[in-house]
Amino acid sequence: MKILHTADWHVGKTIQGHSRTAEHEAVLAELADVARKEKVDLVLAAGDLVAQGIIEALRCASRTYWIEAACIAAESPGLYLADAAYLSPLANDPDFPAWLAETCERREIRLVLAGQEDVLEALALHREWVGRASGVVLGVDDYSRLRCARDKLAMYDILTHHELPTPATVACDDAAGVAALMAAYEPPWVIKPRFGSGSSGVTLLTTPEQLSRWEGDGDVVLQRFVAADGPELSVACLMSTSKSLMGAIAMERSLSRGTSVWARLQPCNSAASSLATRICAALGATGPCNVQFRPAPDGTLCCHDVNLRFSSSVGLRAQAGFNDAAAAVEMWLGRDSQLSSDAVREDVAVRLLTTQWHDASLTDELRAGAAINPLDARRDRRV
Repeated sequence: MKILHTADWHVGKTIQGHSRTAEHEAVLAELADVARKEKVDLVLAAGDLVAQGIIEALRCASRTYWIEAACIAAESPGLYLADAAYLSPLANDPDFPAWLAETCERREIRLVLAGQEDVLEALALHREWVGRASGVVLGVDDYSRLRCARDKLAMYDILTHHELPTPATVACDDAAGVAALMAAYEPPWVIKPRFGSGSSGVTLLTTPEQLSRWEGDGDVVLQRFVAADGPELSVACLMSTSKSLMGAIAMERSLSRGTSVWARLQPCNSAASSLATRICAALGATGPCNVQFRPAPDGTLCCHDVNLRFSSSVGLRAQAGFNDAAAAVEMWLGRDSQLSSDAVREDVAVRLLTTQWHDASLTDELRAGAAINPLDARRDRRV
């Protein structure tokens, strides 16, 4: 059997306000040609893992939640893990706020969660209007704070202002700053989008000449490379609506294409958790905050990325006893919420490829505009 495997399409995502629909259509056409020429039997399109992780975490909670999922693509795996599912407009579609308000009111939805930055920003922009129109709570931080966390230059300024460890960062249109950074630190240096998350668009430079491609581009930053002496550390924090820490847990991990594939929970790593908490406090964050560190050769931790959302490992943490997704739901709904790492096991987690099978008629129903109940219908199974 010949399989063509693709992943991380980020369908519906925009970059600096520019739609990627044309790119996706062009690549899909190219993939179709490859599949025909190579006589491929099966094409896989693996989706992003954050939203699926939130659903998996809520399934581990002591309270039973009715979960409804919405996405722009009928093939999204997370739709088939929910109690009910349907298709939605793009988050940047002008009709999205009205659709969300009407859907939440009609289906009596109490809380909306999301795991992807562009969707979170759309929710934050329309939070007050959608809330007034439907009574739903949108579990999301302020729009300005979300944008700030995605802005590598803004994050560098905030963290250095609070004397928190982070790599030196300059915009590529700052010629003097670029020259100073390259003079101060030996190669390699890191090139990454100024606004972004994960490993998308990240490149290592080994010579100054390689910078010419991005020279003068203010949407790209040059950053000192912190050589990790061991696996990366990721700390998941949950900040309350009063901006105090509800809980934090560190996780040592190995990455593949920007996603954790191996992880060891470290509930007793107070140094990493304390530093991550200070970073969240400096940002004034509310809700989930995912802080990523690299341990330098001298043993110090250096923060190289912050995401104001749940990480893709939220489901793994919940299975080990640290369910920040369930705690966040209770917090946003105004109920008593407890979150502690005291009982968390120092587990090792390995992410395996899972195959999800479901009746093709479910996908057809979604495409036709219907809502489906995959779990109630018992037409879903995972291996």
